[in-house]
Amino acid sequence: MIDAESRPWYDLRPRLTREQRKAVFREIESSSSPSWRFWVLTFLSTAIAAYGLLANSTAVVVGAMLVAPLMGPIFGLALATVTGHAVLMKRSLIAEVFGVALAIGVGWLIGSMPLNMGATPEMQARIAPTLYDLLIAIFSGMAGAYASANSRVNAALPGVAISVALVPPLASCGLYLALGEYSASLGAFLLFTANFFAIQLASCGVYLLFNLGAEREVRRLGVGKFIVRFTPSLLGVALMAWFLTGTLTRIIEDRRLQTQLVRELSEQFAKRTGGRLQGAPEIREESGALVVTAVALTPRPFEPTHIEEIEDRLCQACDRDVRLIVRSIQSRDADRDGIVFHTAGERLASEIAEEGRAVLGSARDSLVDSLSKFEGASLTDLYRTQSNASLEFTAVVATPVPIGPESVAAMEEGLNRRLDAKSRLIVRSVLTRDANSERFIYDPVPEKAPRLTESEIALQKRVTEVIGRRMAEIPGAVVGEVQFEERASVVWVRVRIEAPEVVGPEAVRRIEQDLRQYVDPRLRLQARSVVSATATASGWNLGEIPTPEP
Repeated sequence: MIDAESRPWYDLRPRLTREQRKAVFREIESSSSPSWRFWVLTFLSTAIAAYGLLANSTAVVVGAMLVAPLMGPIFGLALATVTGHAVLMKRSLIAEVFGVALAIGVGWLIGSMPLNMGATPEMQARIAPTLYDLLIAIFSGMAGAYASANSRVNAALPGVAISVALVPPLASCGLYLALGEYSASLGAFLLFTANFFAIQLASCGVYLLFNLGAEREVRRLGVGKFIVRFTPSLLGVALMAWFLTGTLTRIIEDRRLQTQLVRELSEQFAKRTGGRLQGAPEIREESGALVVTAVALTPRPFEPTHIEEIEDRLCQACDRDVRLIVRSIQSRDADRDGIVFHTAGERLASEIAEEGRAVLGSARDSLVDSLSKFEGASLTDLYRTQSNASLEFTAVVATPVPIGPESVAAMEEGLNRRLDAKSRLIVRSVLTRDANSERFIYDPVPEKAPRLTESEIALQKRVTEVIGRRMAEIPGAVVGEVQFEERASVVWVRVRIEAPEVVGPEAVRRIEQDLRQYVDPRLRLQARSVVSATATASGWNLGEIPTPEP
């Protein structure tokens, strides 16, 4: 007969002697009692976990799990449920409830202290539990209960404590309460609640297999009443499983959506020369539509028309209403040979762009040569547009005088010869005036007035005197420039008169009679009146500043 002790599966069999069952009961009862040791370890483990979370240190958080005593009362509740031990149930419940309250309070107290840097990734990892967390807690509870009931594997309890989180979620709950982020605080507490129900129910199953008083309770109560004891645990786990399954489903859907968006955006951005998606897009829901903010590395910013095309593709791919926001960051890859492109399409686009730059350069050279014939004209800008099979250029020219259609036609003809292609030229003249310290450079130099002869000077003087005598009759009148023009047998005198009133035909006739009588009978007068006069307190000022009286 094969000795049972020599069989490799013997250690897995739930067989305990009476003395072993008593030892297990005493051990679990001791770890689940609300003693000073329990309170001190709860306080210390929570403090370690809280500061580890704030420091974003995984190693410190793991250390807090090793010190935490909160799993002991959960084992006590499970054993009390199986055995019907009311005193153990009461002690374990008190220890767990007040231990949870102490852990949350310590976390809140530490979070309320100064120099709190806010939420860290370690804290954020504990606010969105999923079905995976519940399954981890179930298997961890089974392992912990098995280790507590079997002295041979008792050393595995620290590993069980690390695998399932009890104190870190409670510390996160308190820290988020201190930050005023109540939704995140509720998420962390939900993780602890899921772990609590899962560990308690899994431990009940293990203690049933180890027959820690289960047979006696079944005989005393009957199978039906005995099973009723597990109803709260079963309902708690079922409720957590339903809720966390929904959370996991949403996370999976969000990740699938993000993967789809990243793939589609990467394809669309890659179609643009040198464009690519930078990082994962930000996704939020607003008024029933997905608002996607994507960062694009691109040599040129995305135009609204391009964004609209990509947005339509996203709507088709995701089968949802999508509003796309593209944050363009201008960038360009280059090596020692020039710009680097990563796809054949980008290389082709680069070659086309290079060809366009060459055409534009030739057109610029041709126009510069043509404009050299226009004094003061210079080419400031040149645009090119493709229209069917012909080229169209718009040249912006700074020039002192507008460039007319005939000149543009000549420039267009020279452009066609240079490009060996039919093109159309539009010249936009921007009028400018250049000046130095002496004059406007490109303005025509005014012709100097011809020098008067002595007889002409004498005639001008006599005419001015005659007109001046008549104008003295009008207060404030001043005789200005006098010019002569000889036509056949008549000499016209043109004079500019500034006076407070218009010099009418009657006054002009009297002046002309004086001129013909006293100067030359050939003279005829044309007077231009400018209503203007200068006055002082003492009278009309005839163009001279009066000398003040002493």
